[in-house]
Amino acid sequence: MARFRSKHHAHTMRKPVATCFKCLQQYTEGKPRACLCGCSHFMNFPSKAEARRYPQLRNAETRGEIRQLSPSLSRPRPTFEITHNGIRICKVVSDFSYYDKSDRFIVEDVKPQGAPLSRAFTIGQKLVAAFYGVEIKIVRM
Repeated sequence: MARFRSKHHAHTMRKPVATCFKCLQQYTEGKPRACLCGCSHFMNFPSKAEARRYPQLRNAETRGEIRQLSPSLSRPRPTFEITHNGIRICKVVSDFSYYDKSDRFIVEDVKPQGAPLSRAFTIGQKLVAAFYGVEIKIVRM
């Protein structure tokens, strides 16, 4: 049995999460104006899994294990335009990107535990690997 009746049903059931940029407190109800720590800068994530992964990557960045974490307040989400002979095929938007200690460019896409990968995602993943030479790492949360 499928979790959702349709794609529209899945989008209506989705709950975006706002995470405080300073203290990493998460808010799921409404749009917060200010955090308890006094900060008014928030990162908006479309899913709870992405909101759970962001503090882990942010802590790794402060420890010096990774650098140039995206998205942040100054860097948008990693996006790859796939065009061939001037024809736009698709646009692949992933969740996070960063450089590890060995200066390898890592692109991550967070998927919920147990959810199957869609055919469109696997095709987009292969196109990014073919056109840009970048592997998209799947993280299950």
